[in-house]
Amino acid sequence: MNTDTLLIINGSDFSDVVEENSLRIKYTPVYDEQSVFTAMNGSVNKTLLGFRADISAEFSGLSETRAAALSALLSAEKYSASFAFPDERSADFRTISLAMEPERFAGDEGYWSAFLAMQSDIIPADGL
Repeated sequence: MNTDTLLIINGSDFSDVVEENSLRIKYTPVYDEQSVFTAMNGSVNKTLLGFRADISAEFSGLSETRAAALSALLSAEKYSASFAFPDERSADFRTISLAMEPERFAGDEGYWSAFLAMQSDIIPADGL
């Protein structure tokens, strides 16, 4: 994934409309809470299942078509997304929140700004 490609949702590249420095990706480890064990050195451990990605981004200059594609995410139970972290990662996501507002109208064409927050399913740890 090159540095020009930041966020692809359901096969549509939104990288060019992500506002500069607004893309936030938080990786959180997910453990199997039922797998607690004590190692020989006395430390308490759990099995790492993988990671969950929480992504938020602000968009500007969305055409009506691209705004409609984002708003369709609200009715989707899950959807695929690829993102830079810093290498390319892909996972299934669900929408946490989506806010949209009209930015400007030029003739018959409207442009929108949006804020999207989404959370992934568990992304298996490398090697699992």
